[in-house]
Amino acid sequence: MATTFYNDIQKLYVAYFNRPADPAGLAFWETAVEAAGGSTAAVSAAFAGSDEYKAAYANKTNAQIVDTVYQNLFGRPAEDAGKAYWANLLDKGTVTIDAVVTAVAQGAQGTDLVAYNNKVTAAAAFTAAVDTDAEKAGYSGADANKIAKTYLAAVTDNASLAAATAPAALNTSVAATVAAGTPFTVAGALNTLNTANDAVSAFVTSLKLTDLNGDTKVDGADVTAAQTAAKADVAADLTAEAGAGALYASTTSQPVRDALIASQQAANATALTNAQKTLSEDTAAAAKVAGLTAAQSTLTAASTALTAAQTAEKAARADLVAKEAAFGVNNGGSGVSVDGTNLVYTKNGDASATVLATIDVNGKATIADGVDASKFTGLTELITSFNTENSATISVNKAEMNVDNAHLAVNLLDVAADTQADGTTPNIVANVNGIDYTEKALIKAIADQINATTKDTVASGATPTVAQIQTELAVLKATAPDTYTSFKNLVDAEADSGDAFNPLISKVVADTAAVKTAGDVIADLAKDLAALQTATANVNTLTGLQATADAAAKLLTDKGYAVVNLDADHATSFATSASDVFVYAKHDASIGAFGLQGSDVLSIGKSFTLVQGAIGAKGVTANDGALEVFLSQQGGDAVLQFETHAYSSNLITSNPTEIVTITLTGVDASTLHLDSNGIISGTTA
Repeated sequence: MATTFYNDIQKLYVAYFNRPADPAGLAFWETAVEAAGGSTAAVSAAFAGSDEYKAAYANKTNAQIVDTVYQNLFGRPAEDAGKAYWANLLDKGTVTIDAVVTAVAQGAQGTDLVAYNNKVTAAAAFTAAVDTDAEKAGYSGADANKIAKTYLAAVTDNASLAAATAPAALNTSVAATVAAGTPFTVAGALNTLNTANDAVSAFVTSLKLTDLNGDTKVDGADVTAAQTAAKADVAADLTAEAGAGALYASTTSQPVRDALIASQQAANATALTNAQKTLSEDTAAAAKVAGLTAAQSTLTAASTALTAAQTAEKAARADLVAKEAAFGVNNGGSGVSVDGTNLVYTKNGDASATVLATIDVNGKATIADGVDASKFTGLTELITSFNTENSATISVNKAEMNVDNAHLAVNLLDVAADTQADGTTPNIVANVNGIDYTEKALIKAIADQINATTKDTVASGATPTVAQIQTELAVLKATAPDTYTSFKNLVDAEADSGDAFNPLISKVVADTAAVKTAGDVIADLAKDLAALQTATANVNTLTGLQATADAAAKLLTDKGYAVVNLDADHATSFATSASDVFVYAKHDASIGAFGLQGSDVLSIGKSFTLVQGAIGAKGVTANDGALEVFLSQQGGDAVLQFETHAYSSNLITSNPTEIVTITLTGVDASTLHLDSNGIISGTTA
């Protein structure tokens, strides 16, 4: 259904009747305005001639009528000049009341315009909240309209609008309005209460929260606890100013909270900008060293490849262990092992091992000659897994070598200063072969050794490459073992100097981490704010639903009934001398003196089917597709066992947490009856 003109129609309800539109009326007049091409003139004229208008304005002078219109629109009487002007025109018949309403509304400005708009907004919220068939039916008649008028009359400025449309207040007003327009019956009131309680329970269940307040059941308290936890997370994010987190957690002022958040967001943005600027500057400095950026990229790629290779090796090893264990189980042996160049297996009771496969110089296994694989369950799979793990190990070794070479390349290009920061103390990075070296001296010693073996391989003052170093190591290892050892010590010292002696790259690495940290801080605050917004919305929704349930309970208490919600706080209850209404709340409970005085009832809702007999008792048949309550006599008490889910009661018997038990002490079960409204009473059918 179209809602294009809902707001314009609400304005007329406010102006003429000082109440929100009822849903049926709003829909009816929407159709009429659409047919009139958007004009509300006919609606205004119809309102001015309606029975509701005549009843509200009967016996009033035109001056009083004008005063009422001002009161409806702006929450104040008309000023003398305006009242006299419009009353005079009405007295002469120059204008009709619908024209007056239109003109006064259109001329609103300043605080009058704010009040008018706020009343229309509040009216729209009220109408939208009248959203069930029972509520729509109940919002009718003079009594209901009177409550709705009281609701709208309280709205003028922004503060009163916020108060009126807060979920709890709005739902309470709607419930009170509906109650006033609905003829009271116990069954009707209980149906309203059950529907409201079911809505609360369904909403809490839909959130899929865990138990946060330690009472073993997820309930409304957990919704509030989730908001408290979310608020604490946001408070912990507020570190830009001392005490900001504590102030956020303690204040009830939303403007103060908003200011604290804005301050933190500004600080976070500045921190990220500064971190990115520093990274950009240090990256540019590193790029000035020829080949350094490319060498660092190679190292990063090599490190990533090593991690992947190690992950693959771990998975391959786990698979091999599993295959070995399975082979032993399936073939009655004590396990598989490597013996020299053979893969062997010892069967239980055998003195010697059986050679299953031979292993070549590369570590690859092949089923041994004369071995019939079909006689050994899982042998082919075992050999395949063995070779996969061997290949994975080789890949890791190669990846480690690539990382070492890439790291050496970076170290050779990104060289620490010869002296400490004070400019005088030598920056010794290693003692090799009994000699102290700065990094530059260490690299020169490596270059000198290469040139001593192969003249002019490294240009004067140049840095040797990884390839040149690897070639030198190979030559010396084959021709001069002693020189090889001392040279390798030099190379190892340079390779192991690490990030601490790579001033340019170390800054880039640290800067990159700082940028990530700054970004994470921004993301964490945004995530925690979103979580708090969701948690707060949940609390507001629950508050509104609970307000409806409370108002429904008030319908009964106002008629002299005592309402007891059988939650954890009322696990043991006693009927009073009044007519008591006990409301099932998914908690075990015991009720004493039930039905002794007054007309006591237990309201369980329409979803349950009553089954005579205890769960699991002989001759008691359960329906797996229905939600059931089982009634039985146990000694002198009537016992009600409630399923919490509609499935096999036999399964429930083995899982007591799926059963809620309510005991009516001293009550004869045969006198109890469940009616179509979900009410158990002590009267027979």
